[in-house]
Amino acid sequence: TKTIVLAISAIAIGLAIYLATSSLKPSAVEQSEEARGVAAPEKTEHETGELPAGALSANESVYAGLSFADAKAGADRGEPVAQRILAQMYDECFMYNLDSKKFVAAQMEFVRKQKPLAAKKFDRIQRRYETFCPTVDSGQPIPPEAVTLWLEQSAKSGDVIAKVIVASRKDEKIQEKEAIDLVQEVKEANDPAAVFNTGTLVKTLQPMMSETKLAPAFEGKYAAYAWQIAACRTGYDCSEHATFMNSLCVYGGDCEYVNYEALVFSRNIPPGIRSDFEKQVRFIQENFLDNSKNQGD
Repeated sequence: TKTIVLAISAIAIGLAIYLATSSLKPSAVEQSEEARGVAAPEKTEHETGELPAGALSANESVYAGLSFADAKAGADRGEPVAQRILAQMYDECFMYNLDSKKFVAAQMEFVRKQKPLAAKKFDRIQRRYETFCPTVDSGQPIPPEAVTLWLEQSAKSGDVIAKVIVASRKDEKIQEKEAIDLVQEVKEANDPAAVFNTGTLVKTLQPMMSETKLAPAFEGKYAAYAWQIAACRTGYDCSEHATFMNSLCVYGGDCEYVNYEALVFSRNIPPGIRSDFEKQVRFIQENFLDNSKNQGD
């Protein structure tokens, strides 16, 4: 099986979306049902539901309308949100700024040839890189440590989203007290972005949360997706235009889906567990996104 990864590159976390063993054909499963928001049919096996830690799932909307210059100035002033956004900008453009011609020719054109029906989407994504990334450090190669250092600084400065991402990338196992405190911070933040990113920590947090009142949010092998779908339904940008969806297309070949929810239900959630999955999504919404309105079935 091939595992969807929201970020795995040792150099630029968040840009490489699939494990090296992933192939393009099974990573672009299509379904015919219009309700799922995708194009033509193609069958696949359901995935394991496991999401490797380390996601840096930036969306264009997460940048809050900030230019690179604005984010850099804010980061230098010590603003935690600006520091995290700066890390996300660096992450998005790392490969393009490393060698824009090679990136377009080798990576994008390779997938484009495999996905001719997604040509318009590739054109849009390419325009995104070509217009935005030259503004990031004037298009110069980005130091490999820049993403990590700014994320860690943002977390130290108190940004909950950055704290979740940093925790998910730690080599050492997170301690129980630290884990419980972090979950509480996510709960108090009432932030779809924090909830979405917590999805990458679910497997690690499961044993530590099993005896708490919040245990239902962490139970089962599909819980990571429940966290992400809950966030998608309550304001987190999971549309086909989201930055992480661009990466899923460019690095994994998943270009046909109109949003992340369509991808997840097509590839990862067996129909037989849909009802239980929706209950878990609602539980997460009710306990971590208390202003949410459930939009599921």
